[in-house]
Amino acid sequence: MKKKFKSNFKKDNKNTPRSYLVSLGFHLIIFLIAGVIIVFKIEDKEYKKFVPPKPVERQKVQLKKPQINLNNNTQSKPISRIVTKAKSS
Repeated sequence: MKKKFKSNFKKDNKNTPRSYLVSLGFHLIIFLIAGVIIVFKIEDKEYKKFVPPKPVERQKVQLKKPQINLNNNTQSKPISRIVTKAKSS
């Protein structure tokens, strides 16, 4: 013979709203504590301000004009080009 499973739904149904409220309250408290801890960690952190280093003193050298030897006597020579006639067919 098979035993019929009797549901205790009616008995459990009385306590379910209370258990939901207890669970909801517990989770809210946990989230509030975690949020406060995270906010205070972010608030307390001080960021360092960038301080540029002191400029380095370097030796300054005077620039000289470049000397280029130019021969004024040289002239450009014309380039001889090979010209071919176009083939007509």
